[in-house]
Order: sequence, then C-alpha cells, then structure tokens
Amino acid sequence: FNLDDLTVGSSDIGEQGAQEGIEDVGNGWRRLWVTETATGTSASGRFAVQGIPNATTSRLAFGSGANPYKGISYWGAQMEVGKGRTSHIPTSGSSVTRAAEICEMSNIGTYDWYNRDEGTLYSEFAVNLFNTSQGIVSMYSTDYGNDWMGFYSNAPNADGTSAITIAAYQASPASAIAGGQTIRLENGVTNKQFEIGQTIQAALSYGPTAFRSAGDGHGLETTGTRHGPDHDILSLHKLYQNGFNGKAAHIKKVAFYPRQMTVVELEEMTEH
Repeated sequence: FNLDDLTVGSSDIGEQGAQEGIEDVGNGWRRLWVTETATGTSASGRFAVQGIPNATTSRLAFGSGANPYKGISYWGAQMEVGKGRTSHIPTSGSSVTRAAEICEMSNIGTYDWYNRDEGTLYSEFAVNLFNTSQGIVSMYSTDYGNDWMGFYSNAPNADGTSAITIAAYQASPASAIAGGQTIRLENGVTNKQFEIGQTIQAALSYGPTAFRSAGDGHGLETTGTRHGPDHDILSLHKLYQNGFNGKAAHIKKVAFYPRQMTVVELEEMTEH
C-alpha cells in the first residue's frame, strides 16, 4: 500500500482472489483493507502489516539497517466475517457483536432547510452487507407508514451482488406518480449490479409535476400531478416507518437542496 499516492501493488496480495484498497480518511491517516475467500476452516487466523520505505521486493525488519523506517502509527486493526468493512469496534480479549446504530433526525418539517413543495436528496454510500432489501438513506412520514422517498439495496443475486433502487412512494394522499428506478447501466435499460463495499452516488428530486432520479450518472423523469410530501424523519438506517431496516452501510455524505433539480443536474451530481 503506497501511503503517498494511495495505490496498491504487491506480489503478496491476491493469492486466493483477495480484494484490497486504501483510502484517505483525513489528518494524515489512511484506511487499508484486504478481503480474501477462505479455502478451508481454521480455529484461528492472522494478518501482518509492516512499514517499508518504498516498494522494494524484500521486507525490512523494523529499526534495522542504516536508515530505519519509523514514523508510521497503526491503529484499529480489525478482523471481520464477510467482505463488509465497518467502523471500528473496541474489543478487549474477546470478539464483540456490533449493536444496531439508529441514526435519524426527527421533525424535519420544522427546519428551515426542508422544503415540502420541492427538493433534492443526494447521498454517497456503500452497502457492506447484502442479505435482503434494506434502506440506506430516506425521508419518510410517521403519519403514513408507506410515505417515503430514498435509496435502498435489493435482495442479493446468486453471485452476491445487488441492484440499488432510487424510489418514492406516497400512500396518502394518493399520488399519480409511482416514481423511482433501479440504477441502470449505460444502455439505460439493464439494471446495474453492485459489489459489496462499492461506492454509489444517488440522487432524487421531487416537485408538483415530476419525480426525477439518477444513480451513477444515469437519470429518469416521471411526470404527473404529485402532492407535496409531508415527511418528518430523515433516516440513515431504514427506508420507511415499518420496513426495510438497514443492515450495514458506509454513508459518506447526505445533502438536501430545497429545490427540484433537473435530470441533467442529477446526472452530473452522481457521476464518479
């Protein structure tokens, strides 16, 4: 892992279909990760991390030689089951199961930033576990359990990938716009399938005559009379009041704009 230019390259990685990555997390820290498919079972496992001055072919013992390579701090090593990469779980001598994290903002209709008549919701995220349909980011109403708009991952395919859907639903008052799409490939028809941990950019915008959505640069507009939503929850853990609870996701950014953006603007927002 090159800590300067954030590239990865080593003959020691990838022997059994491993995947690896590095990302800048701020203040000079980098997050490194490796996943690998086990070829058997064992009661124990291990991994090692060692700093070297450059991409040499031989490893250097810490503090050895005329130019000992010091000055790297390590923190937060963690082993996990599956490909998902979660935040750090403090442990002391034994494994720990993560408690559910419930993150939401209530009474959003009372805040100046929220606009009932029109608006745009954007998020950048990665889903770290595909096991059933699950919400990621949404705005919903507690008065009507099925009034919501947001982003969710579909149930996984046989190969472990999943489609991501951007959608809205309004039960009361009834809406003439169903509103929503699954993120598409460049052909605009075939659904795109995402890997666990793959970063996704998605956005939706609503107004009195149209619902628009875009994911990874591909947008869609559905027209027709639509009543303004009366959402009172901004949720980062489920899709609507009574369902699609999230399992594991890495949400990097959520933004709300108090105007309805065009399809072109949404596509530009969600292009990598």
